[in-house]
Amino acid sequence: RPILLLAVGLVLFTTVAVGFLAHYFLPDFPLAAGFALGAIVSPPDAIAATAIAEHLRIPRRIITILEGESLVNDATALVALRFAIVAVSTGAFSLPHAAVQFVLVGLGGIGAGLAVGYLTVLIQKRIDDPPIEITLSLLTPFAAYISAERLHVSGVLAVVAAGLYHGWRIPEITTSRTRLQAGPVWQMIEFLLNGLVFLL
Repeated sequence: RPILLLAVGLVLFTTVAVGFLAHYFLPDFPLAAGFALGAIVSPPDAIAATAIAEHLRIPRRIITILEGESLVNDATALVALRFAIVAVSTGAFSLPHAAVQFVLVGLGGIGAGLAVGYLTVLIQKRIDDPPIEITLSLLTPFAAYISAERLHVSGVLAVVAAGLYHGWRIPEITTSRTRLQAGPVWQMIEFLLNGLVFLL
């Protein structure tokens, strides 16, 4: 509940608040463009907060909430940004319609991600070769994203859902040898991606 309140509730509240404030202080600035601006600035950078929190001996529960929230807040903001861009380009915006579409796009993304996660777990159960299993784990997020985008639902939420499902099932479908080899691979990828994000 705290993760959803922060990652969905707070991000959407911030998006709407920034949109109305931008429109209020700049009357020529369209409300839809204000929502786009709000969607861009609303998700906080949880990676930096988590790195600092680990050095300050903050309780593990708070760090877990921050990390969980960081998985979903960008997805929420990207879906909100998609709707804001459509509103800017068409010139029409309906809050009830956007809310229903937001829920459908979000739930569709989660469903697509769970389906891809389920399929990759079925495939990985039958394989006992660490390089192939690691390759499959590297390809899973791309499969989730592409399939969700083809269905016009949230690719980011699909990747998060597939990753959580796959990660939850990993201990029962892989050997210790595979996990020992996969750990350093994923640590290196996480390091490279975090560095790239900070550089960008």
